[in-house]
Amino acid sequence: MSELVLVTGAGGYLAMHVVNAFLQNGHRVRGTVRSLNDIKKIEALRSLASEDRLELVEADLLNKDSWPAVMKDVTLVCHVASPFPSAPVQDENILIRPALDGTLNVLNAAYESKTVKRV
Repeated sequence: MSELVLVTGAGGYLAMHVVNAFLQNGHRVRGTVRSLNDIKKIEALRSLASEDRLELVEADLLNKDSWPAVMKDVTLVCHVASPFPSAPVQDENILIRPALDGTLNVLNAAYESKTVKRV
């Protein structure tokens, strides 16, 4: 059985290419998305592989309690997600701080995981 790779922010432009690359190299992928109700992004991801090779899960980058379950059985993490505001921001901390906090949540969950070998 191939290793399970976690790709955060799988619905994003760059991450979708990362997901596809892992799938093309024979990996199973768990991709996080903001919402499973975003039909356009979900359908684009689902077109890449069957459900036994690509699992999509909702995850909130800023909710540290959601990440341990997302990390279950994952051996490699590729963190691509970043919060993206819907309107222009005047204060860079509105964009930077959540990105840093989200990255720390993912890294801490990977560190505490019993299965993650690489990030």
